[in-house]
This record gives sequence, C-alpha cells and structure tokens, in this order.
Amino acid sequence: MSRRTPAGAIALLAIGLAGFKVDAQVSPTRQPFAPGSPRGGSQAAGTAVIRGRVTDGDSGQPLRRALVRVIAPGLRDNRVATTDEQGRWELIDLPAGSYIVSASKGNYVGLQFGQARPTDAGRPIVLLDGQTVEKVDFSLRRGGVITGHVLDEYGDPVPNVQVAALRAQFVQGRLRLTPAARFSTTDDLGEYRVFGLTPADYYVGATYRPPPPSAADDDAPGYAVTYSPGTVNPSDAQRVTLGVGLTVDGVNVALVPARLAQITGTAMNSSGQPMAGAFVMVTEKNNALGNGGGAQVRPDGTFTLLAVAPGEYILRAQGPFTQNARPEIATATVTVAGQNIDGVRLVVEAASWAVGTVLVDPAAAAAFKGSSIALTVTPVDPPMSFIDTSAHVQDDFTFEAAVHAGINIVRLIGMPNDVAMKAVRVGGVDVTDGGFDVKPGEIVRGIEVELTSHPTVVSGQVADSRGAPAKDCTVVIFARDERKWEGASRYVRQTRSDQDGQFRISGLPPGDYHAAAVDGFQQLDLAGDPDVLKQIRDRAAGFSLGEGETKVIDLKVTR
Repeated sequence: MSRRTPAGAIALLAIGLAGFKVDAQVSPTRQPFAPGSPRGGSQAAGTAVIRGRVTDGDSGQPLRRALVRVIAPGLRDNRVATTDEQGRWELIDLPAGSYIVSASKGNYVGLQFGQARPTDAGRPIVLLDGQTVEKVDFSLRRGGVITGHVLDEYGDPVPNVQVAALRAQFVQGRLRLTPAARFSTTDDLGEYRVFGLTPADYYVGATYRPPPPSAADDDAPGYAVTYSPGTVNPSDAQRVTLGVGLTVDGVNVALVPARLAQITGTAMNSSGQPMAGAFVMVTEKNNALGNGGGAQVRPDGTFTLLAVAPGEYILRAQGPFTQNARPEIATATVTVAGQNIDGVRLVVEAASWAVGTVLVDPAAAAAFKGSSIALTVTPVDPPMSFIDTSAHVQDDFTFEAAVHAGINIVRLIGMPNDVAMKAVRVGGVDVTDGGFDVKPGEIVRGIEVELTSHPTVVSGQVADSRGAPAKDCTVVIFARDERKWEGASRYVRQTRSDQDGQFRISGLPPGDYHAAAVDGFQQLDLAGDPDVLKQIRDRAAGFSLGEGETKVIDLKVTR
C-alpha cells in the first residue's frame, strides 16, 4: 500500500485533532422558549440569528459552498445555509430553542459545533428570542481516502459492488464493524474510492448485489459480504490505518462465492389488511454490511426477495406515516442457508412507549427550559429499526419516547449547561445501568431521570517521556470493577488531550477508577473491549471519585 500526503504543510490550529476548530460569540437578550411541538404541527416564525464562517483547516482559506445545517426538536423545515466566497454563512428567523449546528463540504470531514474532533459530541447552541449568535466558525480538514479493486474468484474485476469503510467498535460486549458513513460503488474496472474519512483505523467491506433477472438464474454468481483481503469473518479483516488527509491505495477485496436464496411471504397490518405499497427491508443481524436489499409489498400483501446471501436476517416492513402517530412496523427473523424460504409472515409490532419526568434542582431548573434537554431511550440489544427513540422533553420537564420492546436504557445526549445524569428510576428502582424491560404494546410510566448541576470532573495534564505536554493522545478512564465495563457503560469514558496536553472529562458516576493516557489509541474504537482495558490497566493511575467531586490527575503517556 502507498501513502500520499496533500501538498503543503499540515498546520495544527487552536483546538483538538489536526486543526479541527470551532468558536462562537453569543449576544443574549431574552429567555428561551420551546422551538415547537415535538410531535409536529406548524413551526412558528422566529427572530433569532446564527452566523459564522467556514475555512480550510490546512490553508486557512475560506471554503465556499460549504453546507451549514441546524437541527432542533420540533424544527420541521430544512434549515441549511451555503457559504459565500468568503466562507461566511447566516441563518435567520430561527425560533428560540436548543440547536445542533454542523458544517460539511465534499471530501472534507464534517463537524458539529463544539467538536474538537469528529468523534467528540457536539455542543448545543441555546438561542433566545431575538438573539444573534456570532462567530459560529468551523475549520474543516480534508478527509482521508482508501482505494482498491473488488475481484471475483477468478481475479476478474466486479463492477457495481457497494464498498464501505468500517470502524471497529466494542458494543454490548461484542466486537462489531460499523459503517463510517462513507460508501463507494465499483466502476467497470472494479475500482472503488472511499473519501472524506476521519483519521482512524478502518476495515473495508464489499456487498455484491446482482440484478434481479440474474438472481433468478441458478447459474448466476452469488457472493457473501466480504472483507478485505477476502474473508467473511470480520475478525480476519485487514486493518487500514489512515492519517490526516492521507490516501491508502491497493486495499483489494476478493469476493467469497455463496449460493443465493429467494424468500417469499406476506406482510399484514394490525387490522389484518395487506401492507400494500410498503417496502420490505432485509438486514443481517450481526453484519453491518449484510443488507439483503428489499422488495415492494404487492396489493395482496405478498412479497418476494431475491438474491439473499447466507446469514441471519431481520425482515421489516413499515406502514405509512400518519400525523401524531408512530407507523406500524411488521417484522420477522429468518436464517438463510442457501435454500429458498417460502411462507414467511411479517407480524406487526405493537407500539411501546416510555413516559416520565426529568428531575432537576431548583437552581438548575431556573437556568434552562426542559425543551433544551436531549434524552434518548434505546434498546440494550439494538435491532435495525426506523423508530426515532429520542425523548421529547417538554418545558414542564415531562417526556415521552417511542421505544422497542426489550431492555432499554436512558441516556443524556445533550444539555445547554454543565449538567450530568445522576440516576434513572422506574417505580423507585434504580435502572440507570441495568435498564428496564418494555413489553410489546406497553406504556412504561413513572420514569424519573434525575440530573445534577454538580457533576464530577476529572482533569489534568498529560506528559510524554521527556516531560513535555503530550498533545492529541487518548485519555481513557474506566472503573476498577470489570463488571462495569460492559454494555453502554457510564463507567468507561475517553477524550483526547488538547494542544497543551490538557484533558477534561465530566459526568462520571462516583466510584473507583483507572486513568491512562495512551498514544496511538484509536478514539472510540476499542475502549469498551475488556482485553484492551486489561492491557492498559497495569500502567494506569488509580483514583476514587466522590459525588460532585473535582479531581486533578497528571498522567504519563504510554503506548
């Protein structure tokens, strides 16, 4: 493999990884109100304004025609601005509320406001009625590129193959490869090019989709989802390390032949009527690229799926959206082993809901509105779904969310102030980490999400072997108790040291922890992997953290 760097020097700017930078100046005026009904309806015209500038992270030159988007609960219309020749942008007539602002352009790595690097969480901007927020600036860096060819078992190029760059993440106790939101399709020479990638370790996967007429032919070629260099096992896939703005060539994929199957069945709604016009999606349960395509449901409710490779799949058909109502979703699970499957019935899932209240202390409640809080209620074992599991919090701090049947957990994903989640209770029982069970069609009421305005804070300085500030290394903090490493754990956190070697993590639960600064450790990839944590545990610093305590820890970087 060859590596190419862009022409010119690579400059590190102000904050975070490889020059990613955001800044803002705010001019407050009045108190905020909710940006609109969370369930829909007309969006009231606003009087607030956000403006800023987008520049190239290497040259500092303005980026013209970059796209800047704002999203907020209840904001139904698409609010997008395009930068001018000076890289400037402006969005006007915004209702008051909490907004996530993001910038993107072509083969640059997109950022949300508040991100020091793309793997960090964005920071909401709280707009007041009549307020103008200035200097919401973004410095975008060009993304990396991976190129290669996809070949068949004879070494011939295969066109029209979908190729994705994947990241390895340890999720719910299992190693999974997940798409990095960048895909490519091979050309007539079997060549692909995936661009705009964040610096990280990647794996390349290819999915072959034969046209339907060929799939019906027993002699038509079929291939399983294949990872570079030529394996169906993700653990045997080739790892590609991609630096800032680099290109890695020659990452080829040799497709693995497989016998394809046909699936037929019916999809009916809760009234027993055909889900005519719905689309049946086919997604492999344990394979991020194992999407078996889909098919339209006929007027009589029947459907036929062609060219499905071996694997365990979820079949899911969704009914039409109606105002203020969750669409019906019919599902079934099938295992394909190279033989046709007939008579599959997709059964409608009964809608389930979670209803509760956010509890805050009086001082915090006076500082912000409930609608500025962003919660999500997600299943511990996430299925492929179209359900929006965001919990829409009202200004009276009540919320509700459509949820999946099974064990669910509540997480705080956005706050305007320095506030953290303290506990989640259902019926007086603490379910913060264990989650709570939801049955099909059940409405779970009385959920209490307690927040604290005095979160724990761990900060410090990272030094290298010479005692100099170690910038842009990964700081991992994890519980001493190995049982707290599993799942969507609140007890395992990580961040990057800044250009001065400083780091800060807030909101950890009280307890006993290890802290380690690791060089060459990929952000968000394997921090939940018990084997990785055990490797760095012996070189980690131990400390204890009390309720609302601020702890300063200086670390030495290790590889």
